[in-house]
Amino acid sequence: MVDIQVFNLTKFFVIGENLLQGLSFEIHEGECVAILGRNGCGKTTLVKQINRILRAQSGTVQIGDRQVSQLEPSELAKLIAYVPQMTSGVMNGSVMDTVMLGRRPYIQWKPTDEDLEIVAKALIRLNISHLSQRLFNQLSGGQKQTVLIARALAQVPDIYLFDEPVSFLDVKNQLEIMAIGRELVEQDGKTVIMVLHDLNMALRFADHVVIMKDGNVFAQGAPRDVITEENILAVYGTHAEIKNGEYVITSL
Repeated sequence: MVDIQVFNLTKFFVIGENLLQGLSFEIHEGECVAILGRNGCGKTTLVKQINRILRAQSGTVQIGDRQVSQLEPSELAKLIAYVPQMTSGVMNGSVMDTVMLGRRPYIQWKPTDEDLEIVAKALIRLNISHLSQRLFNQLSGGQKQTVLIARALAQVPDIYLFDEPVSFLDVKNQLEIMAIGRELVEQDGKTVIMVLHDLNMALRFADHVVIMKDGNVFAQGAPRDVITEENILAVYGTHAEIKNGEYVITSL
């Protein structure tokens, strides 16, 4: 497992209007990192560029001593698992089939006993074994999100990129998924990068926080050093107080 270095990333969708503006930071292996910021500041664009779903106009993403742009797709899929914010398109298969897609970088001709065991463990870990034969498209939004996280677990990568992994889940399931993220770091030694909107989740579960504003890094560091009343006001335009390790909005 290796460090991730993001250097001088710039991405624009409209000429003259940059979504990312020379963004740079470093993530150390074995950390749970929360990416925070207002809607439209470039959080999702950033994680998609780390995983090479989007390509930057300039700048590099380096994992260890290799640039992401140099990796073959199969290499990248074994290294990084990406869970999108929401599903797009149609998946016609069962939950088992969907989670088995996480094994695609490893499968030669057909799934091996090891592949089947890894998928079964992912289903058990997320408490969705009972859904294994259900059609993915018949699930609720929260169930779909959980299945996609199980698919990521089945990839057995070194790095997990979660884009709003708890968006469609109730509070109980949110806490369970965030606890899984901590387990991946503490028990499995993985690196977990999560785009989050909930500052309290970041305060509770993250080792490192990157706050974005206007396509760049506004602040980064330990959660309690970065998620401050002053930074919340500057980034979100909201007055808040930090009480007992949680933030509380006091006025808009």
